Amino acid sequence: MRINLTSLFFLLAFVGGCVSDPSHQAMDNRVTPIRLSVLPRLGSRFQPGIRTDHLEMTSSGSLDPAYWAMLNGTNFVVAVSQDNLVRYLATTDARFSTPEGIHVGSSLSSVLAAGAAPLMAEPGWGFHTLLPSRWSVAFTNGVGFSDPPLPEDAKVVWIFQR
Repeated sequence: MRINLTSLFFLLAFVGGCVSDPSHQAMDNRVTPIRLSVLPRLGSRFQPGIRTDHLEMTSSGSLDPAYWAMLNGTNFVVAVSQDNLVRYLATTDARFSTPEGIHVGSSLSSVLAAGAAPLMAEPGWGFHTLLPSRWSVAFTNGVGFSDPPLPEDAKVVWIFQR
């Protein structure tokens, strides 16, 4: 299989652009979010009855079909597997707080004080850590998003489960 270098460049620029902008999960005005009564659980079936063209970067090496959703006025992204099982939930909406009180914009020191696991760098995606509630929080640094070291004044960019 031969890859056109120009096409590869544009794909990488698009994928990088999705992650580089902290509002990459901001609601697109052309899309009406799916209204949720409860946040779906990882591994549960999610079939909203509409097709999606959106792909969400759910790790440094994965793009998954995803839907915009809203729960109690808070925006989320719900990414699914090929068989419509939820594999990723995320938000950049500062209105959402984890049970520990962590939200987008919280400081690294607040996250660590909340009992977070050690930080992990995921190349090309960012730094993240798992909270006791099983929610993870993510930070970015530098052009590669996971360029060490993460500054002490880093702020949470998004919150997710996967």
